[in-house]
Amino acid sequence: MIKKIPIRFESDTFKVSADEIFALKKRYCDDCSICKGARVLGEEENNLVKCPCLTEFNNAYSLAHANIPIAFRELTSKDIEESFKRENFEHFRRVQLYTQQQDKALNKGFGLFIQGTNGAGKSFIATLVLKHALRKGYSGYFILMSDLVNAAFSALHDIEVRKDLEKLVVQTDFLVIDEIDKGFQDQNDNIQKMLLPLFKKRCDYFKKPLIVTSNVVKTDISQTIGNTIASMFMERLTEIIFTGNYRPQILDTLENEFFYDENN
Repeated sequence: MIKKIPIRFESDTFKVSADEIFALKKRYCDDCSICKGARVLGEEENNLVKCPCLTEFNNAYSLAHANIPIAFRELTSKDIEESFKRENFEHFRRVQLYTQQQDKALNKGFGLFIQGTNGAGKSFIATLVLKHALRKGYSGYFILMSDLVNAAFSALHDIEVRKDLEKLVVQTDFLVIDEIDKGFQDQNDNIQKMLLPLFKKRCDYFKKPLIVTSNVVKTDISQTIGNTIASMFMERLTEIIFTGNYRPQILDTLENEFFYDENN
């Protein structure tokens, strides 16, 4: 099977800041104890031997480029308490099955509507799905609905931002919109007129997967995002519901690191 060549979503509007790139280079390459910042270890058969720090930098940059929140970048499903997994067993199983079939999801335009209360792990679980897609070589991006609305407002006055916004919403393989129930309903008609056709292109014309998180259940989402977008979600997004709080184990890990380290 031919490995898919990674394709990144590129734009001037949605990009990694120079400060963050500098910090990543310093962390993974400049302060590397192996290559001392050289990034290469020598040459073999006329090919440069790259230091492992470059792979670590590229992996970290991939997560930053997809706008995955820093708090979630190094977390895995192992950071979720087993009791939470048991409580939400069936929905975890469905997320795992979806993740294992991302090729098919992209082909069919099949997405996820991840619902739950605050602390139920909606955003975290969405990033786990997105990170898996990035590892497979797909393009992906994570964005708050409020930030998407702000970008649409800027796009009203800037044609370049408008082009970048269309790239993001229409062309990105796996797009995660976090807290989709917030920040949309109070916007003016111009914002809605700009976003509606982009959602329609993504869901109906190109059939690209959309992953959204919401405190509101899918059957009630039309009250906040409108009937047109809600009807697309009813057709293309399966609802995954999480209950409880996934965070205690993360806090336990931090407390153990700070207060119970054997070296302290």
